[in-house]
Amino acid sequence: ALLDRSHALVVGPGLGRDPESLDAASDLIKKAKDRDIPIVLDGDALFLLTQDLSLVQDYRNAVLTPNVVEFGRLFKAMFDEDPPKYDFEAAVRGKASQARESGEIGLWADVGDSAVARLASALGHVTIVQKGEFDLISDGHKLVVSITQGSTRRCGGQGDVLAGTTGLFAHWALSSEFGKEGLAKDETLLLGALGASALT
Repeated sequence: ALLDRSHALVVGPGLGRDPESLDAASDLIKKAKDRDIPIVLDGDALFLLTQDLSLVQDYRNAVLTPNVVEFGRLFKAMFDEDPPKYDFEAAVRGKASQARESGEIGLWADVGDSAVARLASALGHVTIVQKGEFDLISDGHKLVVSITQGSTRRCGGQGDVLAGTTGLFAHWALSSEFGKEGLAKDETLLLGALGASALT
């Protein structure tokens, strides 16, 4: 009944790894998918996902918000290998400062060999926000780098704020009129994730 009134679902912050909690979270994710609402997975929900990648496979309204360690676990669960390091500086050197000066918050980059794009694609083009000094956001088709520079590591609890904000922006993006502005539905979710990243 609660999901009937929900516009998005954020799972993970404060979840813990108790088997009963993880089972309940898994059931909730499946029910949210049935209702076709955006789902944001963070923290211990990402641990759950490493145990069962099918929870989000091919669900394009899913957004994952892993830090570097969580991303490595997800990548290893999918490909049985560690992710290669994506060199942000090599991809956008010289462009970030100019883009910041013009007021931009994101910089579209070549997907290339990006591990985040590779994982997003393998999961069926879910959106992944790989948190870091510069967040890397991809759905496997496109890659945008959040150039609103923060600290190299978010303080405790700030990732929870990112997850919640991403849920809100994902709902706004998917229920908006962006499509009339020439943006594809997939691009609106990327932009929603970018907006959330810029706030945190």
